[in-house]
Amino acid sequence: MWPARVKVLAACGRWDIIGVLIDEQLGNFDVSYWTNLAAGAVCAGLASGAAAQGFDGPYFGVTVGGATGSVDATGTVNGGAFTGNEDLSGGFAGLRGGYIFEDDGLFYGFEVTAQFGGPGYDGNAQTGGVAYIFDIDERYEIRGIIGREVSDNLLFFGSLGYTHAETSTFFTGTTTTGTDGSAGNSRDGFNIGVGLARAFSPALVGTAEIVYTDLGTATYVGGAAPVNTVAQDVSFTELRLGLNYRF
Repeated sequence: MWPARVKVLAACGRWDIIGVLIDEQLGNFDVSYWTNLAAGAVCAGLASGAAAQGFDGPYFGVTVGGATGSVDATGTVNGGAFTGNEDLSGGFAGLRGGYIFEDDGLFYGFEVTAQFGGPGYDGNAQTGGVAYIFDIDERYEIRGIIGREVSDNLLFFGSLGYTHAETSTFFTGTTTTGTDGSAGNSRDGFNIGVGLARAFSPALVGTAEIVYTDLGTATYVGGAAPVNTVAQDVSFTELRLGLNYRF
């Protein structure tokens, strides 16, 4: 019986309990049935608790975070050359849902997110006294996710996907101010990130990610003649925190 108990405990990684058993055996003490039964129950409980928590299956969650980046703008405003290269910053909140599969320790799946708010810039005077305001109003993502557990209930993962964003631009200090109603307000790009997910319970999983998004270059066209035409290159990096509920 004693060697059998050692094998079970070793399989569970409970070397502390094995040490106690060895000490008792060498001291010619009789290890009681109930003591060993309790030790086995503790070991089984730890093992079953770890297995009960996971990352696979469908989920729905919420996100919050902050982002910093840049908008590099060049073009023609008020009939003259315009240049504005400015930093972006701001917070956001959103919703997400997805499905994660598990295959021999490899976790992979997809996620769809909707983020509201984001980094923006409230302009100061630029070329010729002209300034502008730029904001990311909302964005939508679909991305693939792949990762592995690095310890019990802790998953390291990477992501790659597509981003669609709705942005707004407004010029001030010109004779032809106006917001853009053209495709310049809609942008498409990509996102790439890395993060950690922690299973707090069988149903709740928290995440922390660093995500880089590049929305490429889109052209703002607005105002009456002379029309303002400005190409804006937008990219930013965000810290994204989230909490998921697994079904």
